[in-house]
Amino acid sequence: MPYAITNILTLNATIMNDVVNLTKLRFITVMTICILYLNFASPFYMYICVSARFRQQFIYVFYKMH
Repeated sequence: MPYAITNILTLNATIMNDVVNLTKLRFITVMTICILYLNFASPFYMYICVSARFRQQFIYVFYKMH
């Protein structure tokens, strides 16, 4: 939802003409994308931190198989 709002704001011509507002909008866009990626990546990092078996399999797949 926040990413959709920032995309709608980019269509506004008055915001796109001002450099300061454009910089703020780009910063907000980057932050919403980071939050979106964190939402999907956090289970992986939790498994890496908590599960010893998952860590072993991760190391096996990425270091010993390839």
